[in-house]
Amino acid sequence: MRTKRPRKPVRAPLAPGVAVALAAIFVAAPGPGQDRQVVIREATILPVSAAPLPRGSVSFRDGIITAVGADITAERDAVVIDGTGHYVLPGIVDVHSHLGVSPWPWVPGNSDVNEDGGDPLTPHLRAIDAFDSADPAIRWVAAGGVTTIMVLPGSANVVGGQAAVMKLRLGRSAAGMLFEGAPRIMKIAVGENPKLTYGARGRMPRTRMGVIALLRDALSQAQVYRDRWDAWNAAAAADRGPAPGFDPKLDALADMLRGEIQVAAHTYRRDEFLALLQLSDEFGFELGSFHHAMDAYRLGPELARRGVGVAVYADAFGRKLEHWEQVPQTAAYLSSLGALVTLHSDFPFFAQRLHIEAAKLVRYGGISQRDALKTVTLSAARLIGVDAWVGSLEAGKHADIAVYDRHPFDSFARVEKTFVDGELVFDRVRDRAWLERTP
Repeated sequence: MRTKRPRKPVRAPLAPGVAVALAAIFVAAPGPGQDRQVVIREATILPVSAAPLPRGSVSFRDGIITAVGADITAERDAVVIDGTGHYVLPGIVDVHSHLGVSPWPWVPGNSDVNEDGGDPLTPHLRAIDAFDSADPAIRWVAAGGVTTIMVLPGSANVVGGQAAVMKLRLGRSAAGMLFEGAPRIMKIAVGENPKLTYGARGRMPRTRMGVIALLRDALSQAQVYRDRWDAWNAAAAADRGPAPGFDPKLDALADMLRGEIQVAAHTYRRDEFLALLQLSDEFGFELGSFHHAMDAYRLGPELARRGVGVAVYADAFGRKLEHWEQVPQTAAYLSSLGALVTLHSDFPFFAQRLHIEAAKLVRYGGISQRDALKTVTLSAARLIGVDAWVGSLEAGKHADIAVYDRHPFDSFARVEKTFVDGELVFDRVRDRAWLERTP
């Protein structure tokens, strides 16, 4: 038996107003912690939260953006960079990644994304505990302008475990890459993946009925567990008696029911969306987002009304039966309804070109370039609860920046530099030898 300790408040990352770090665009960037102002001038600035700024400027210091505007005064000792012909935008946020837990190149020996085949309910597992910060794909993805990712367990289990929101601070440990202050998020999966994983073994769940039944039973047990612990914690010390028994699985689900963990659900079909929405209403947990969500256009108004976020592919469909109903207008349609919609990668080769995936929304859905960019920046940051710090170029936010040699929606656009917390993590000139020797 253990006494349940009070939960510690989560300490937020660098707050607005704290000074900032920076890096240069055509010269070697200052390292983290340098205290000189850096100003990027004469670039096209795409803040996402505001209209584009032709011949605009951005300044940074100590990892935080200090100013964005048409003309920024450079201090006497500032590092001033000529960004002529370049485009500066916030670092891309990938809301559905398996980097670090399913390393690239993939081999069974280094895949830790699914704890499958034993128990379909594993809410106590944490992606951070298996995250390999030396995964080679992380550097490749950073070279694609990505600065923040949400790493999720896989979808073999009905409840796969807890996600980890990470900054791509290359060379750091897993703990050093963790996005401090990001909310806790639980991965739930319904549909073909858990059915096939366990049905092939002759075990439950073999059907969608079984998936929902397992979830309902686990949540019912978690309600009882939560109520016992909450009553014990609320009682006066003299009246408590022995603490209730601790169960790591039910403890994680109890936190979900308390609203301390929101749900990210792997789901494709309209009937699955409705079943999970019903469970959310029944048990009171926060259903934060549907991922993949091929059928989301069939339920667009309801998702917009409820404020449930949606993370989709731009146009990747047909890989399995659940994929067949997607249309390439889904993201644009949801955006027109006011729903919170984002694109995601799921695979490293998509993560490297999420800016091009976003461009497809303009082609297929006719939405504005700014709204399309939001699906991989500000809206993506909002979906995972870190938009106070990243997702747009604004004074006070983290200096997470991608610099392109042309507009990011140009199919020939290349990332020239990527900054995370003002630290240069990718430089096309500096890293040329690595680029040329890597297949």
